[in-house]
Amino acid sequence: MIVLDGVYTAGGSGQPRFHPVPAPHQAQLQALLNRLIQRLVRRLERDGLLIADAEQTWLDFDPDESMDSIRAASTRYRIAIGPHSGRRTLTLHDPAFVRSDTPAKILTADRDGFSLNAAVACQPWQRDRLERLCRYVTRPAICLDRLTERTDGQIQYELKNPFRDGTTHILFSPLDFISRLAALVPRPRYHLVRYHGVLAPNSKLRQRIVPKRRQRAPERHAAKRDHGEPMPAENRFEGQPLAPLTWAQRLKRVFNIDITLCPRCGGTLRVIADITDPDVIQTILDQVAARPPPVSHAIRTASHL
Repeated sequence: MIVLDGVYTAGGSGQPRFHPVPAPHQAQLQALLNRLIQRLVRRLERDGLLIADAEQTWLDFDPDESMDSIRAASTRYRIAIGPHSGRRTLTLHDPAFVRSDTPAKILTADRDGFSLNAAVACQPWQRDRLERLCRYVTRPAICLDRLTERTDGQIQYELKNPFRDGTTHILFSPLDFISRLAALVPRPRYHLVRYHGVLAPNSKLRQRIVPKRRQRAPERHAAKRDHGEPMPAENRFEGQPLAPLTWAQRLKRVFNIDITLCPRCGGTLRVIADITDPDVIQTILDQVAARPPPVSHAIRTASHL
């Protein structure tokens, strides 16, 4: 969650004014965390996912194949479906990483497995840092570089930082791993990005706070944008392009796949067609699979005849 480090007020002229707030104290963070835990627990109890008990609270887990039970099992480190449904997920431990100390972190509050950290902040002129923070918040849930398939067929996932009990890896059966991935899929028509406060769509101050886009770039710049080329500096607003990213730019940013870079000569490729019809795509793929050998290989073969 990314929030403003201050509040806006509307003056007599109607112009919004920003009032920055200082960094919170540890007691304030702890009080906020307690309130968040109370509200989360109350919501989970109302949804029937949490059982209230005087000594311990836990997620209710009914070993069926509904999505709610799969999500609950994923949260409790339990196997959701299969012959071992309800058992603990297998983990690998390294005694060298076992530790009993809990080092204090700056501007961080912890309680009952919940943590609240407010140590990261960006100044208005630090656009690169703000973009890096946004991309970190929206990062994928799984790092493919730390995901491997063992010789026995088990899926092994390496933790970035070992747990205090020395856990370094988590093991899944293929079926259990698929259920964990299914638990991460958002519900249909569920908004993944939400705006609150003055940034909310219905806020009266939003139009006066959120920067407006400039006029659409000329046609020559629009053609460059469609082909994945960068926009000129004069058509940018505070380092951000005026138009949404193209699909080529999204591929490069999310998956680090640059389709505008020629793999042979390193030159720049130009998009000449955008095909979305499944039948046409399948026809092209069939032709590519049955295409003849490269021209250079055909020339060498003909020269030997």
